Amino acid sequence: KNKMNNVITKKIQGWEYIKTLGDKSHPFFVGLYKKDKKFAVVKAWSGSKNSQNYFSLKREIRANKILSKAQTRLKKNTVFVPQYLGSRDNSQMLYFMSEYIKGNNLQNESTDVQYQAYLKAREYLKNISSVLTKKEIKEIGVRNKTYFAETGVVLFPLAMIKSYKNFRLFFRAGAKFITNIFTKIKDKKTLVHGDLHPSNMIVKGKKMYIFDMEQSMITFSTYEDATSLSTPKVSNKLHKKIINRVKNRRLKALSLMMIHVNIYN
Repeated sequence: KNKMNNVITKKIQGWEYIKTLGDKSHPFFVGLYKKDKKFAVVKAWSGSKNSQNYFSLKREIRANKILSKAQTRLKKNTVFVPQYLGSRDNSQMLYFMSEYIKGNNLQNESTDVQYQAYLKAREYLKNISSVLTKKEIKEIGVRNKTYFAETGVVLFPLAMIKSYKNFRLFFRAGAKFITNIFTKIKDKKTLVHGDLHPSNMIVKGKKMYIFDMEQSMITFSTYEDATSLSTPKVSNKLHKKIINRVKNRRLKALSLMMIHVNIYN
């Protein structure tokens, strides 16, 4: 923390540090910076480059940079990711800068408002998938059923070792996973956020912004349902609405994805 404090109090590319944003217990530093009359957010990591946090921020930088460019190709768009303003990886820290969005966080809104925002974000991810180039898709990363099968085989034994008291639970989940892996997934592959919940969405006027794209990938749309249903940041009421939108033909695919997500977590 001391190392981070020594770094973030300085100017970054001419931007002046104003204040720290968010929870200070968060593994990343998130700060507000100002240059002339413009404001920007800096998200930084100053720990080991072998850390999962380092690679997580690298993925977020890549996704934010690609989507900032790709969303300019969309017509009549009202959902965005904050505009990418730059990044740097040096011996002191890895950081990236994006536009500062001062709006209404959806965490405290009603379930109906949250659900409509959730659907709106899903539509944006679907639409932007259609304008991504082959190079951009490759850079973001594609995950097919083989990926889930192969990583599942590795994750189950590791999870059992780490939480051996839950051996029976893992065994039943593993049996269900193996059964469902042979299910034909009818969903088309699309861009998914990977951690879509109200805290990652902000409304400003008629526009909505989604944040924290470090877990984004091109995969089955059911995966988005699975990750949203697996986070404690989704209320029980919103949880039920997301479940209800999944058609019966997708329940086995959803089960497969949810088992994978929860074992990974």
